[in-house]
Amino acid sequence: MTNRLLFITALLGAGALACAQTPSHEHHVFYPENGANNNFATKYTNWQPGQPLDENYSDDEEFFISRVAQKERFTNANTQVDPQQNPNRRFLWWVPMGQSQWNAVPTYFFNSEVFNMWSYVDHWGNWTAPILRAPAAYLDICHKNGVSTSVVAAIGWGEQVDYTKPAEHGPNIKAMVDGGPEKLMQYLRYYGVDGVGYNSEFSTTSQVATAMQNLFADCHLSKEEYGVDFSVGWYSLTGNEGKYIMQDRLSSTNDDWFWNDSKKAPVANYFFPNYNWADADLQMSQSTANGKYEGGSWNVYMGMDMQGRDYANWRSLANYEVSFGMWGAHNMNMLFESRGELGSSGS
Repeated sequence: MTNRLLFITALLGAGALACAQTPSHEHHVFYPENGANNNFATKYTNWQPGQPLDENYSDDEEFFISRVAQKERFTNANTQVDPQQNPNRRFLWWVPMGQSQWNAVPTYFFNSEVFNMWSYVDHWGNWTAPILRAPAAYLDICHKNGVSTSVVAAIGWGEQVDYTKPAEHGPNIKAMVDGGPEKLMQYLRYYGVDGVGYNSEFSTTSQVATAMQNLFADCHLSKEEYGVDFSVGWYSLTGNEGKYIMQDRLSSTNDDWFWNDSKKAPVANYFFPNYNWADADLQMSQSTANGKYEGGSWNVYMGMDMQGRDYANWRSLANYEVSFGMWGAHNMNMLFESRGELGSSGS
């Protein structure tokens, strides 16, 4: 075989490996489908600390229990590109871990699990992890790097959430509300999950909205008691009383999801406005948030879409006391999808 033919063969082989993005075999570990159709409400209602969430897959339970305590986050202005950058401005990374429904269950494709940007991320909201369920491999590596975590309840766009609709998320929310803050905090502590996120572009009743707001506020109030770094990620498109709104900012129409005035407690501490914000939205978000609770408007994470659909100018952030959040996308994080172009660092 000539050297030229050997070289072409090697290139073809490398190309075949590059195309193999996901394992071809079934999961060795049971990983539930995302969404509401996996009887989560019943499983959660019946769950008690020390027993598996799903008795049919009790052998896999160990794969979902994180045992790495979250390390303390630190900053060092001397190592920053801009030493004058305000350390209060934080970064929310609201993307999947890995690809599609494999999520963070370990695979045999090393490059789908490599991530080298830990020093930039303050919170990883795992977009494709099912509600209140995430592999320990993901939780452990986040905690090892001082990054808090949450998992997203992926409620469908425009969905009408109702307690009585079994095919949707209403029963899941009802199970969490009925269990109260005690059960939710016990559950999060047992599995090592720090919190929950919602892609809040749905509608619901004022009863459900108030119940969720009270639950999250009560969890924030009790997080020291349970030793859980409790967090809620919240998209800005569901209004105070549960109606769908198109909102690129935090304002009086959706701030009940940010702060519970009756309980004097946070509701969402990772509030993520829609992507088409401008200076007026930054100003409104800052003025609405300040004075609510410690950290104020730094708990508002102005959203950017990694797929480039937004019209916001990220340079405007420097003029306001708000943080920065990035989304992308539904089935895989865009760094993984584009790793052949720019590498896992995106640079």
